[in-house]
Amino acid sequence: MQIHREKDGLYYGKLVWTKDQSAKARKFYGAMIMTGLKKESESIYKGKVHDPEKDKTYSCNLTMQNADALDLRGYIGISLIGRTEHWTRVFR
Repeated sequence: MQIHREKDGLYYGKLVWTKDQSAKARKFYGAMIMTGLKKESESIYKGKVHDPEKDKTYSCNLTMQNADALDLRGYIGISLIGRTEHWTRVFR
């Protein structure tokens, strides 16, 4: 995941690498999967996340655990009904 800040002050993230190196996973490389992330506090961002495999977009909370790890929770409606994924930085 490569996350960057745009001129609108919001953060966006695109998929640049995954552990799964299958052709199915690689076809999503370069896909913008996080959009409109707004900083809510020092370590929490809120926005939208897109699951390219299911072609669905969900609300999300992104929580920075440290400089090399984050938790991404995607949900519909309220965050209690959702799924959290832990992401770890592979390279800088």
